[in-house]
Parts: sequence; structure tokens; C-alpha cells
Amino acid sequence: DIDLADYEIWKITNGGSWPEYTLNLSGILGDGNVYVISHTSSTVDSIINSASDVTWTQASFNGDDAITLEKDNTIIDIIGKVGEDPGQGWTDDPSAGYTDANGGDWWTKRQTLIRKSSVQNGVTQNPILFDPSLEYDSLPDATYTSLGAHNCDCFSTSNISENLTEPSFVLFPNPVSKGSP
Repeated sequence: DIDLADYEIWKITNGGSWPEYTLNLSGILGDGNVYVISHTSSTVDSIINSASDVTWTQASFNGDDAITLEKDNTIIDIIGKVGEDPGQGWTDDPSAGYTDANGGDWWTKRQTLIRKSSVQNGVTQNPILFDPSLEYDSLPDATYTSLGAHNCDCFSTSNISENLTEPSFVLFPNPVSKGSP
């Protein structure tokens, strides 16, 4: 079990300054459990028939925001690239550093991102290039079938590294707008 009192979610929008927004976490995250953060106007709780662990007015994402999980001001996990505005979202196009400068298929805009089960550690350094396909599956917008659960190959061995005990997070939906589930 992990006491979340020392953890925060940091968010910046459109390549802004770090951090623009913070969310202090609280409570105990049980071993193997998932912590759900939803927008305050979201009706996602009625979709999954259970309550979010916390709601946050800044839990609105349009596909081009960087988010980190922090413990004592140290990055435990990151999605996106801090300080980069990828345009409308990160893509599958390596020729533009996975930004949408040369086109490509959006990977983060109007998509539901789910961490791949093979990812066993958080990203602790701001990436030189953020290629979301390395760590996330991109599903159609508003896909809620995995909300509140996460499959991970983390515990397939008997020699678990201490880094594997750090929580990771999943944010749904992406994007969220007022009145959307």
C-alpha cells in the first residue's frame, strides 16, 4: 500500500511553464489498485458505476498537455514532453519529432490512452522526443472499458524492483469538455 500524501499531479498546457496546475493527492492506494482522477463536470462515475477517487477542475485535456506524477518535487512518471507544444497533439510521425508539424495520425488528440501492460516503470526524465506509441495504446475517444483497472506485467517475476512500487496514473476521458461523459 502507498500513502499518497506526498504525491501530486502537475499539469502544463500548450508548452507552458512548469507547473501551471497541481493536484495534491491523498489517501491510501492499495497494492494492485488504480487511482481514478476525473473532471469535476464529468459523468464518468455513472458510466463505470463507481466513484472517482478524486475530481479536479484541471482534469481537462485536449491532447497537447504534459502531465507528471510527482513525489517530493521529483518526477515519478510523465506523459508528454514538458515545455513542448506539439500543435494539436502528439502523433505517430517521427519526421516531426512526433508533433503534428508534418501531419501524421494523432495519437493523443481525441483518443483514450491506456498504459501498455509491458511498461514496468514510470518515465522519470523529460523525454527528448515524446513518442506516445512506446508506452500507450491509443483507443477511440471516450473508450471507458478499462477505466478503473490496469493490467501490468510488473508482477510476473519474483524479484520486483523498488521502482515498481511507485503508482502510475491513467486519465479518462481525453479530452473532456463540459457536458461530456
